[in-house]
Amino acid sequence: MKLIDLTHTFSIHTPGWVGYPSPKLSYIQRHATNGIVSQFLETPLHAGTHLDGEMHIVSGGKDIASVPLTTLAARASSSTCQTRWTTGLLLPPSRSPTEWR
Repeated sequence: MKLIDLTHTFSIHTPGWVGYPSPKLSYIQRHATNGIVSQFLETPLHAGTHLDGEMHIVSGGKDIASVPLTTLAARASSSTCQTRWTTGLLLPPSRSPTEWR
């Protein structure tokens, strides 16, 4: 079985969870003035590709370290998506973005 990494690239343009702000990146020090570049990254926890453990929503649930990697891999098929809506969701051409809300 060929494994395909579905992780999305993380950047300041990565959208957060609905209603959460996008990540912010600012400079604390610049090389020209301090001889070093130092940056500060501010981001909500629910940004980018991630996996929440059971303990995030279930009292006494398992943490991420308790999830076997085999749980995260499965057989799948791929297809070509031909429509990209302004919401950023990839949908089949026969579906309207309002049907997914």
